[in-house]
Amino acid sequence: MENITQKITQTYESHLFSLSLNLQSHFTKRLWRIKGEEKYLPLILSAFQLETLKMARYVFLLGERSPGQIGEQMMKETNYRGFSTRGQKKEILYRKNPELFFWIKLIHYLFQVKSYDLAAVLKEIYSPALKKLSKVDLKSLFLNPLAIKFDPSEMANSIYYLQFLGVLDLTGEFKKYLVTFWQKQKTEADWLYKSKIYALTHLVIAASYFYQRFVPRSDFKDILKFFEKNIAEIIKRTNADIVAEVGLCFRLAQKDSPAMAKMRQYLLSQYQPKLGYIPNKGKGLAKAEHRNIIAVLCLSDYQKLLPGPNLAQFIRQKRKLFYIPKKGGLDVAC
Repeated sequence: MENITQKITQTYESHLFSLSLNLQSHFTKRLWRIKGEEKYLPLILSAFQLETLKMARYVFLLGERSPGQIGEQMMKETNYRGFSTRGQKKEILYRKNPELFFWIKLIHYLFQVKSYDLAAVLKEIYSPALKKLSKVDLKSLFLNPLAIKFDPSEMANSIYYLQFLGVLDLTGEFKKYLVTFWQKQKTEADWLYKSKIYALTHLVIAASYFYQRFVPRSDFKDILKFFEKNIAEIIKRTNADIVAEVGLCFRLAQKDSPAMAKMRQYLLSQYQPKLGYIPNKGKGLAKAEHRNIIAVLCLSDYQKLLPGPNLAQFIRQKRKLFYIPKKGGLDVAC
């Protein structure tokens, strides 16, 4: 297994610059959190620099426009579209609730700022944005049945980001609400079944602050039991992305289970030696990036997870340039 994870890693690292900057960061950030290798930091920093320049503009617009108006602008500028059934449902959700789209993107960005220890460096963005968040009815925003039905993983992520940021801790209430909702939801349609499993996996993944720490097994024992009981159906009705996420939940909870052997066997069966990775319906490396990096996290042998990375320290030590957006222009940290 370790040999296969090495081959997947080698395949993606050798083709890294054929991927978008976002995918480069997505892949290397997750490798950092299990390996801690400095070679991944420049790409993580580059992607975050670009995101900072984009998000600063939206934060500065908050005094002039409503969150809904900014959310509409963000979707237009990013050409936000859903292509699968699940993706189309998400698009409808956000077209009707553009303020939700805006707050989700902002919360995710602030989570990164704090994770990278850049809150002080980016204080002109970070502090005002946190202040705005503190005045939002976040409970109504995220404990919303439509949001939990059509984009549950993003709702779970945002709830744990808010806890990490110290804005509001709704994790216990949200977990109960989400689990109860999906227990009652009929899932004959495969897209709904996939949404349900994604929802449950992201409670665990988000609680780890995206692989920065292990999670208490006792907090998620019912979810892990559900996965164990239904592993055959999960493998049959979902795909490599979701099966890898389910397996990763057991890794994050540091729980051994007979279900892990079935998931490993399935993931190994999906690996194509001639390609050097797990394909996604022949769509190429970019479309398969998610399932492959999650498979690497699920199957690799590691005993600890690393927070961060601390980009503030990396910028200082390596004298890297980092542009700091301000209302009056740009400043530079190095």
